[in-house]
Formats: sequence, structure tokens, C-alpha cells
Amino acid sequence: MEVGRKLVAVGIVVIVSMVGINVAIHPPASTVGQTSNSTLLGSQSGSVTLIDPAGQQEWKIDDADSYFDVTKTDEETVLAAVYRGDRSRCGPYQSPCSRTGFEVVRLGEQPRTTFSYTYPVRTGRNSEVHDVERISPDRFVVADMEHERLFVVSTDGEIEWTWNASSFYEAPEDPTRVDWLHINDVDKIGPETFLISVRNENQLLVIEKSEGVVEVVNRDGDPDLFHQQHNPQWLGENAVLVADSENDRVVEVHRNTSDGEWYVAWSLTGAGGIGFSWPRDADRLENGNTLITDTRNRRIVEVDKNGTVVWSTTVQGDLPYEADRLPRGETVGGTRYTEPMSERVSGQNMPTYIRGVTPAAGLLRHHVRLPTWFTEGELLTGAAGIGFVLLGAGMELSRRFERG
Repeated sequence: MEVGRKLVAVGIVVIVSMVGINVAIHPPASTVGQTSNSTLLGSQSGSVTLIDPAGQQEWKIDDADSYFDVTKTDEETVLAAVYRGDRSRCGPYQSPCSRTGFEVVRLGEQPRTTFSYTYPVRTGRNSEVHDVERISPDRFVVADMEHERLFVVSTDGEIEWTWNASSFYEAPEDPTRVDWLHINDVDKIGPETFLISVRNENQLLVIEKSEGVVEVVNRDGDPDLFHQQHNPQWLGENAVLVADSENDRVVEVHRNTSDGEWYVAWSLTGAGGIGFSWPRDADRLENGNTLITDTRNRRIVEVDKNGTVVWSTTVQGDLPYEADRLPRGETVGGTRYTEPMSERVSGQNMPTYIRGVTPAAGLLRHHVRLPTWFTEGELLTGAAGIGFVLLGAGMELSRRFERG
């Protein structure tokens, strides 16, 4: 056999072996277990879905280009952060532009929007409202990524309070032209107090309406604590649960009261034999388990504090963003998985999962529907197999061309 044909054969064997071995030893993401309540899911690909306890879809709304944070506000309505493309209502921006904000959707056989508050943004990328929270029957707090601010708005459209990030961070000349801070979450954690996620600084801020910033979680922006995080949950004083997205893990971070420093008290990098890939939400449930939105693996998974899966389901569509276990959804306050630093050995009780995902493999998962076992090893092995095939095919074509 000519060298070119041998290389092609070797490449095919490498690729087929890689796929076959991984299919045999790695479990697929699938529905496992059953919960007692349904789960509400917002997906960036453009849907809001209610998933029943057995993992089946009960209903779906797909009226916007993207949905982000979604909350069941009562028995008949859902509050959703939305993004829509637009060509006519662009305000100060050139058409086409985008509009973002939030909507209240009344459920039923034909879901319909009963209230909408949206405003134009320069671009539909890194400018969308990712989170909104209802703080009274007719008032909402919004994380505005376009202008990097928080604001409280009423149902009559009047903005009654604003906090601008430029009062704390050094601002660029025009925040609407760059992805400056990427404020992607806001939670009301006290009567006049909010927790926000500043993704691009690897920081969480606690803001009081009358005082401004009163606490910075991860003051140095250390990516080893968390890196470009999403949807933090305030577990109580000195404890926050964080979807540590770029580190492909979920962490519970605590504040050491002796020196004020924050540290990782609990960490999980995978569940059910599958490493997390860009998780963007983690909620500590009332039963003490943790509900995780594992975005690039297209699944929602519930685990106990040891990392054991008690329920999981794959989801339709791409880029699931945020999941709420009904009826309460994300709460303020929750079970902590470890004791404070002074009462335990640092690093104890931290389940881990060693099968990680490199940025290159994660980027492929972001754009291509790949199996959950596809990580850095498969990326390199597949590239080598394809390289052998291409090199061998090239040599064979060259040989035939020279002969004929």
C-alpha cells in the first residue's frame, strides 16, 4: 500500500476509535430522576420553556430573539428579560438597531405580552438586559448593560432611581461602543440593597441605594476565585453561590471575617460523569440541593452537596441561560455547604471533576452541537486524525497526477 493510503487509513482509524471509545465509556446527557416541581427555563436562543418534573416540556414561548432571566411572578404571568431586533424604533442609533428590556407575559393556550418596557441599544451583542427583578407590584429593578447602570422603573415608565457604574469604575468615553463592564445580574437582597454581577471585572458588588457600593466580592478581580461569572445567589452574610462560567465550574465563596478576604469554600466542575461547559446559573434550592444551568452541554442538572446528580434533563435549543425551580425560583438566603474558615480546614469538602474543557473546545461547543465528551483530548486527537487523512489524500492525489 502506498504511503498516502496508509496515512488516510491511519487517520480514519484514529477518528473512528476516538468516537467509539468515548461513546462506550462516557454517558450521554439525559433525563435522570424526577422532581416534585416544574422548572422554568430562559434560553438565549429565543425561548421560555416550562419543564415538568419528569423532564418533559409543558409549554413554550418563542416570541423574542433572545430571552435571559425569567421569573414566574404569579400563577398566570412570567417576567422575562428580552432582546429583539428592530428597524424602526432606534432612538439615537442608526437603523437597524436592537431593543432590550423586559416583558410580562400572561400564560395560557395563546401566551400574550401584557406589559413591555424596552429601549433601543446600539447592538444586540453585549448590550442586552440579562436580568430584571420585580421589587413591588408596579416597580422593577433592571441591570442595564448598554449604559452600565442599575435603575428602578415603574409600570408608568418613570425611572425613579439610578446607580451608574461610572461612579465606582473609570469609564470609557462612550460605554455604548464597547463591552465595558457587562453588568449581567441584579438581585434585591435587602430593603434598599442590591447584589450585582460585574462580569468583565470578575467582581460582585453590594449596593445600597443611599450609600452606593458597600461591599466588593473579589476586590482584586482574581480569576481563580471566579472568572466572568453569571447569576450569583446571595446565601446570606459572607456567603455567595456563583456560576463561575469561564472556569467551567460552580463555586460557593465565603468571606473570611478575620481578614475580609473571599475564598472558595465549595467547588464543583462536573456532574453525572460530564464536565460542566460554561455554566451560567446556579441556585441553592430549598431542599439544600443546587440547580445548575450547564449552558454548552444544553442541560439542567440538580446535585446534592457531594456533587451527586438527583435530577437532570437535556433541553431543546441552544444556549440555555437561567433556570428557576418553581414555585419560588431563586431565593435570597440558602443552605451553605461548608462551615466558615475558622471552623474547618480550607479546601475540605470540595468535590471536583477532573475532565475539563479548554477554551478551544468550549468555543467549538458554543457554535457547533458537539457531544458532552468532546474536550481537549478529543480536539487534539480529532485534529491529528483529520491531519493524517488530508496529508495522505494529498500525497495520493499528487502521485496520481504525476503518473497521469
